Amino acid sequence: MLSNNKFYYRFFKYGLLGAGLFMWLVTAVSYFFPEMVSVNGSATGLGIVGSVSCVSIGLILIISFFLIKNNFAEIELGNQVIRIKHNSVVVEGTWLEVETLSQIQFVFPPLYRLKIKNYDKVVWFNTEPEFVGVNGFNVDTSEMGYLIQKKQKELSL
Repeated sequence: MLSNNKFYYRFFKYGLLGAGLFMWLVTAVSYFFPEMVSVNGSATGLGIVGSVSCVSIGLILIISFFLIKNNFAEIELGNQVIRIKHNSVVVEGTWLEVETLSQIQFVFPPLYRLKIKNYDKVVWFNTEPEFVGVNGFNVDTSEMGYLIQKKQKELSL
């Protein structure tokens, strides 16, 4: 059974939260220690416009995290079986039960959207970071990517 890359699973799931908290941290450091933050070569802090911008961007990133964090799942794919580990629920199905399986373009490494018949939710999962990308469109060249492409052709997904 092939499984998705655990590092990128966590990166996709928690990356927006980390980026948002980092933006807030930069704003806090700039406010309390303005000499530590350099903008355009001068250590004067962010100023009111920069601070509001960083807090706003951080808020948007954190809200986005809470909106999409439950979409990501850990996946194991075999030649016949699909195992989904999603929010402490384990669901097993076969390739014949797959309703939709598509790659989300403009995301690196490859990210897929999966819906199977015996599970109500659409889940997102990643593969290994092995791909060929041109202008945002990518072709998954990982072992799991080849299995997905093979099954998509066989089952007309």
